[in-house]
Amino acid sequence: MTYKELKNFQEIFGRKDFSFISEPVNIGEISEIILTKLANPDGNDEYYISKLNLFMNNSSSFFNWLGGAVIDEIKEGYTAIQQILSQIIGLFKQPPDKLAAIGRGYFRKFNKTFLYGLSRIMKGIRTVFNPELVSATNIDRNQLERFIIDKREGLGDRYVFNTTGNHAFIRKLKLLNKAELIVAERLLLNPQKARRTRNGWIDFGEKRAPVRILVKPRTLLKDEVYFLFRISEHKDYDQRLNSIPGRFEFSAA
Repeated sequence: MTYKELKNFQEIFGRKDFSFISEPVNIGEISEIILTKLANPDGNDEYYISKLNLFMNNSSSFFNWLGGAVIDEIKEGYTAIQQILSQIIGLFKQPPDKLAAIGRGYFRKFNKTFLYGLSRIMKGIRTVFNPELVSATNIDRNQLERFIIDKREGLGDRYVFNTTGNHAFIRKLKLLNKAELIVAERLLLNPQKARRTRNGWIDFGEKRAPVRILVKPRTLLKDEVYFLFRISEHKDYDQRLNSIPGRFEFSAA
């Protein structure tokens, strides 16, 4: 797992602060400041300090919004970044002769700590979308919806989602509140816990679950997630469950 994968979550979060700290160009600029600008003063210290502060401020904004303290990896990564960048800002304010006395190996260690912090945040972000944790954060229903269908980090990595029909998964997903989305995510992530098979369907959901999901299994290919029903739509759910998948159109999202 690497900090470089943070960019995969930019569209999922849709937040400027997260996009800033996950953008490879911005990360590279901070690394360059740490590795080369401290050791080679060029009179632009205030500019470099402003860049470091900007990264710290965006990190704080995202961390405080997310409620990241509930995830140990995110808290650890955020703390490491804040501490090391604060230390580097302090070094920029030291006389040039004191900076010159610092061994180059220390700058590499500083950069390693910075990148380590980002990697810890990356690990925590993958954890934070777990249905058992996401309700304790400020992640909203739109962000959770985008995560579910995302093909790189979300459930789109293991399923193909249908867009055709009144109860098509993608169409119905947009109508769910956050609590219902969490249930849908949990069913798809842990299909062995609440499933039965009938007429060629895999039926995800328990009798009193707020949502039920009908999936067509495929050997060696991603399973096709056809339909999603809310608890009030039992009649339509039952009608489709009692028919074979081949009777219904499927268009991949």
